[in-house]
Amino acid sequence: SEFLTDTIEMLAHYFDGSDVQFMAEIPLDLPFIDIDRTRIRQALINLITNARRFTDTGSVKFSIQAQDNCIFFMVEDTGRGISPDKINLIFE
Repeated sequence: SEFLTDTIEMLAHYFDGSDVQFMAEIPLDLPFIDIDRTRIRQALINLITNARRFTDTGSVKFSIQAQDNCIFFMVEDTGRGISPDKINLIFE
């Protein structure tokens, strides 16, 4: 939880002075897992800054869920979305 809170605090300034609200839901009871913090942080930064870049008004929400020995990171936004012809390229 501390790692994620620090990451979210780093990203909050991307939303300062904009018409986009940033929300984060980080449960306090997440299990401890051994991760590559640098790579996970970079992936989260990429996901959240991309959501902000393509959202002019509305919100970006980051949430986490632990389920069946897995941690799920979710980013939802009210932006224009990804065009159907680009969906297959998002993880390239």
